[in-house]
Amino acid sequence: MGNVRFCWQLLSKLCACAALVTLLPVAGCAPERIDGAADSLHLVDYGIDGSSYAAMRNTTPNYVSETLGSSLKIEAQVVLPEKAPTTSLSAVAYGFADRADAIAEVLMGKGLESAEVASKEEISFDGSGHAEEVLYEMPDGASTFVGASEISFHDATFPDRYVGTGADAPESDCIAPFEQEELDGFSSQSAMQWVWDLIFAMGLKEDDVASVVAYALPASKMEVAKDDYVSTRLGDYQDMDEDPEGLVSQAIEEIKALDAIEYGPEDEMYSIHVHFNVNGVPLASSSDGTRYYNSLGNDSILGCYLRAYVGEEGIRWVTGQSLFRGGSDIGGSDNAVIPLDEAVNALAKRYGSVAFTEPVEIDRIALEYCAVPQLDSETGATLVPAWVFRNAGDPDYGFRVNALTAEVI
Repeated sequence: MGNVRFCWQLLSKLCACAALVTLLPVAGCAPERIDGAADSLHLVDYGIDGSSYAAMRNTTPNYVSETLGSSLKIEAQVVLPEKAPTTSLSAVAYGFADRADAIAEVLMGKGLESAEVASKEEISFDGSGHAEEVLYEMPDGASTFVGASEISFHDATFPDRYVGTGADAPESDCIAPFEQEELDGFSSQSAMQWVWDLIFAMGLKEDDVASVVAYALPASKMEVAKDDYVSTRLGDYQDMDEDPEGLVSQAIEEIKALDAIEYGPEDEMYSIHVHFNVNGVPLASSSDGTRYYNSLGNDSILGCYLRAYVGEEGIRWVTGQSLFRGGSDIGGSDNAVIPLDEAVNALAKRYGSVAFTEPVEIDRIALEYCAVPQLDSETGATLVPAWVFRNAGDPDYGFRVNALTAEVI
């Protein structure tokens, strides 16, 4: 396990560097036009009725097609919640450790009887109280961690066997999404029921969930993904000039061992991604469950997600972080949400004269809550209503405009 963890850590650093190179052109760090001339701004007016949120929903276009400057193109569906997010909220962690045994029972089943509580620690919680973090470990290597706003679990074989198949996304950026399809003999509904059991064990209700989406990982596609992963990783490691303490050589051996694994029907599973609600408004999260980074190359947006990998025998891996409920109101007023055209114009003013390395296309616009770190808030994080513009070429990244202030986040 230690070797595998090193391999994944090393891979994460490599992928992070690659992601940074890709994202810098769209993170506000892009250069101005070389000739110093700015394109004339293309500002829009959709005639949206802002007298009430209901009127706004009824008069907001369902689809937007715009070109902002030389390299930002919008061809996007527009998604609005039924309820308006009219104020920023303090982001309050649930404190899942209060239900640790129930959560561990869903994840470990009968194995919980042989599990040990490896650690149980009281931590500072939300700046105003305390909560526990609990770690359960089984003799075969399975473990469950339950904290204030996060949970994680893996069975004994998952980390060694499935890294590189598309099932290692919590540790790696370098993954392409699988598809919403059905596996032979094992339905996505059966897999999602395991996740619903976990959600209920966490103390959440159906109203706390915006959507549950399942992506199939058939053995044949896992094999292809693994082969691509092995080839790429071997090339990365072999290009490294330095090998402190033989760690790169060790990682190469791990990759070669992975290469020898062959996947069959017993390995097939679903990757299930859960999108949450806060007071009836979706909490911004990754779109297809492949990655969880929600900002353009920085940490201004927290990744809020729950993702599970489920085989016929149950959950094999689950990870979730920054799982918040809404706390006290900290800003905004009724009917204060800016209309869509004002948000589009905010992007035009910010990026309309910037020349990106590659064109960026927006394929989805949604009004959601974004979790933003804020040290002076009562909990250390704030849920900010935002217009979220999804990058079609990299769906877990995007542009965000504060829906109360029209500022680009």
